[in-house]
Order: sequence, then structure tokens, then C-alpha cells
Amino acid sequence: MTYENEIRGNRAEDTLGYYAATIKQEPHEPTRDNLTDLLTDLMHFCEVDRIDFEACLRMAEINFGAELGESEE
Repeated sequence: MTYENEIRGNRAEDTLGYYAATIKQEPHEPTRDNLTDLLTDLMHFCEVDRIDFEACLRMAEINFGAELGESEE
């Protein structure tokens, strides 16, 4: 794993911890349930703001694949 990808993962962990602690009033525990709830809320956000969640997810998967490729270099 590259240093940049480690930073990306840490940033996501911090965001998920914030969501769990602040929104759900739970301890800083990034769990599968918290991730699922956050994704569900993001889907609601996209529906309200008319953002194509599936298109964003596809682009994220492309970016993730490209970023994983960085570590192979």
C-alpha cells in the first residue's frame, strides 16, 4: 500500500468515526453497520440533490482501481 492510499484510508476511517460518534451518538467505531448507514444516508442525499449515486459509485471504483495500481509501480 502506498503512503497516499494509507492517507486515503485513514481519511475514510476518520469520516466514518465522525459519523458514528456525532450522528449516531455511538463511540468511534467504524463498523460495517456504520458504513452501511452512511452509504444509505448518502443515497438519500443524492436522491434529494438529484445526483446519480450509481454513476458516482462506478467512478469511485475506477479511481480505486487506479489508486491500487499506484502501489504496483
